[in-house]
Amino acid sequence: MPEHHTSPPPSGPLLRQVRLQNFKSVHQQDVQLGQLTLLVGENSSGKSSILQALRLLQQAARAASPGDAFPLNGELISVGTIDDLRSAQADTTDTVAIGVEFSSSEFPRLPPLRRSLRSFMAPRGDASLTWRVRLADTAPDEPGSALIRELLLSAEDPLDERRLTLCLERSAPQEAASALPSGYSWSDYVDCDLALRGALHNEDLSGADSERRVQIVGGALAGALPSALVTEQPADRALATIWTHRFIDYLQSPAVEPGPSDRDEPPPTLDGPSDPVDGLDDTAEFAVAAIARLVEDFGDPSTVLRQRTLDGRYFPEPSEFFAHEYDVIWQGFGPREDEFDWVVSRLIDAITERLVTDARLPLLAEEREWQGLASFAEHFEGYMNRRVRYLGPLRAAPSIVMPTSASARTGDIGNSGEYTAAVLRSHGAKRVEVPMPDGSRRIVALADAVDAWATHVGLVDGVTVSDLPGIGLAVTVRPRGLGKDLSLPSVGVGVSQLIPVLVLCLLAEPGNLILLEQPELHLHPGLQQRLTDFFVAIAESGRQLIVETHSEYFVSRLRRHVAADPGGGTRSLTKIVFAERDPDTGITEYRDIDLSPYGDIDDWPQGFFDQAAEEEREILRAGLQKRALHETQAPNNSDPSDG
Repeated sequence: MPEHHTSPPPSGPLLRQVRLQNFKSVHQQDVQLGQLTLLVGENSSGKSSILQALRLLQQAARAASPGDAFPLNGELISVGTIDDLRSAQADTTDTVAIGVEFSSSEFPRLPPLRRSLRSFMAPRGDASLTWRVRLADTAPDEPGSALIRELLLSAEDPLDERRLTLCLERSAPQEAASALPSGYSWSDYVDCDLALRGALHNEDLSGADSERRVQIVGGALAGALPSALVTEQPADRALATIWTHRFIDYLQSPAVEPGPSDRDEPPPTLDGPSDPVDGLDDTAEFAVAAIARLVEDFGDPSTVLRQRTLDGRYFPEPSEFFAHEYDVIWQGFGPREDEFDWVVSRLIDAITERLVTDARLPLLAEEREWQGLASFAEHFEGYMNRRVRYLGPLRAAPSIVMPTSASARTGDIGNSGEYTAAVLRSHGAKRVEVPMPDGSRRIVALADAVDAWATHVGLVDGVTVSDLPGIGLAVTVRPRGLGKDLSLPSVGVGVSQLIPVLVLCLLAEPGNLILLEQPELHLHPGLQQRLTDFFVAIAESGRQLIVETHSEYFVSRLRRHVAADPGGGTRSLTKIVFAERDPDTGITEYRDIDLSPYGDIDDWPQGFFDQAAEEEREILRAGLQKRALHETQAPNNSDPSDG
């Protein structure tokens, strides 16, 4: 076995937990994961459910389609309808829940509540992110998708000792979306669903500050993540802002003559935001009267906010507007770079001070808390899109000609490894930082790393990819001791099954999540043991693996690694999860198999790779019975085989 690497692995996101409820054969389970997790159990015991749940979340994030439809069928995975996904033991009205919990030092900081030197100088701890969706019913007009009934997104920052939690729940089966003005530019509009209700909680974990709660009255989703939130806000500033921006649009329109900007003398400059602004009071007073007319004409403030343009009767003539500030707005800039923003901001403030209204409107949230949580969601979406890699149990059959693929440039080998040759051809010379069989970590060409590990596990001594112009790619391998290259169909099928596993893991970067289903297929037991060496090395290098397997050799070799590791690092990085179904209810339970520091399993569950031991006992029992029978039939103790 390779020596264990004692230096800390590169840090990166780590999937710590998967939570399932009413998902296929699972009633409700929280499954803890490690840097290397083996999922074991009998056929149809529920092992693959964990990988399927992760693939569904990845598919939703990758689709990033707006709305509350959660795709159950797509390029990554197809599971049928929500009724197919829902546990048979659940009621037809019960929701299906999928959740994950990640931790990472790469996650963005939350906006601090207490701005202190500690906030900026303290070492960055691992922040955590929890994402959970509840699905119910089939999405309207999308039979291959489920409707998102509830969404939870929670971020915890240990450095600032606080937790932000967003809970959204659909208050009605379906409610028409409402177009609301963006709180940032007031010129863009976002379609939000006012049937999504909930709250944004800001919790101080230190207890120094009380919890802050913001009521959410609507929102927008994209890829099962929140893209916008709606809160009820005072109408005065919203109306002042929309009037000012529509006034700017009006002044800059071709229909308006420049007017005061034709004067001969240069306009004065503003030295700061506290400078007096001639004419601002008059313009603000005009705006208050104009806004009152707007609300009367359009019926309510929310309708006013949806107006993309307003005609000139709601605005003062340019000659009535203060001259210098008109120049700034009409030209779009002033002597100072930020003078335009000063003028606009001060005009909005002046109008807001004069408006008297108790009305509150549903507007897009601008809370700093939401912006911090939105950064987490954006980071997490990028992780699910670019850093989760998968290889299914049925790898592509060996062929003389292997296909090319445009996606090879992204490192995508395909769900069945069908594009492995194309990826090797495209990335073979790429320098990657990977663990090597001798226990070191080096930066080498991907092709060299694949050759080194293929030799270590006892597969082949080399893998070569060459072009077949106009046809595809050819893969040849050099069997150990043969001295010449052969095509894939000329060697055992295990070669074509294992090469995709090596390429996928070695091309993945530290912090990537690798999902593997039954990588041991068609492999000799000895090769399976050495493949476990490879998985341990990959995990110790900072890449996370979840391996669904039927191989007892993976388990026994992992136990040996734990026993042989003097520092105990391997034991802390790895987990074995045993899936078993209740024979009476059909419900899946996941059980952690704890390894002692010496590689022992103190509580060996029934059905956990005990078949070989049971078979040995039965062989011994049968042999003893046979011997006793022969001794009874042959009192002289002669050998029954003697003739």
